[in-house]
Amino acid sequence: MRRMLNTSAILCVWGAVLATLLAPTASATWGKKCSAGNGHHCYGIAEWAMTGSGNGGGEELKGISGEIASDAMSVPLWESHDFVTNEMWMDAPESEGGWAEDGQITGYDYSTEEGHEVNGYSLHPFYAYEPNNGAGAFEIYISPGTFAAGSWESYSEEDIYTNGVWCAGFPAGTAACKGGYPAFATDVQVGMEAADERQPENAGQDHIIRQNTTGTWETWPHATYESEDYNGESEAGYVCAANYGHLAPGYTQWGTPSSSHPC
Repeated sequence: MRRMLNTSAILCVWGAVLATLLAPTASATWGKKCSAGNGHHCYGIAEWAMTGSGNGGGEELKGISGEIASDAMSVPLWESHDFVTNEMWMDAPESEGGWAEDGQITGYDYSTEEGHEVNGYSLHPFYAYEPNNGAGAFEIYISPGTFAAGSWESYSEEDIYTNGVWCAGFPAGTAACKGGYPAFATDVQVGMEAADERQPENAGQDHIIRQNTTGTWETWPHATYESEDYNGESEAGYVCAANYGHLAPGYTQWGTPSSSHPC
């Protein structure tokens, strides 16, 4: 969850079930500052930050869409609600506030899953919203269904009607729409988030396209690759993100060095 790391404030939606999640009790770290309980989540991301206003002025987007494949993933302390995600994000301008994300998540050990598979290797589609720039609890939904490792699955975030309502798209179609945002996003990202007290294994890749303010879709023109913790400090050597050079433009890969396919 890109912008809010106080897990006691998360509003979790699982079908019709609401639950408040408690932070894990473990206190270990890996890398430099990567952990779950201390809020030092780590990211390997490709980011495109723009200069628009979010309301039709300057460089900005009304949507992103991509296919994500998680080749390998494990979360050592998944039973403590630790997690890893491979996902995409849309951020509103700082003055306006808000973010939205969706993709695949492993971990968390939800008791409300009612018999569906949950373990350190299961890949669940999810989305999360926070329209008010951290002013309140954000909402997260995790699907009980799972995907096999290595399968390419489609996700998107889009303001379909240019009215400040951003919609998350899952492989099966639109999953949810939430209002309270500017019409356009000025920061888009794709990659991984690790919130685990022990170093997880992860290897993912993505092909992403952008939707311009006019509604046309095209490949990202460029990206900045970052390996960092929540405070923006480098975590290179522990998580990574890079251009997937042998494929067409718009592809990114990310992961941890323990993965079978590191950057």
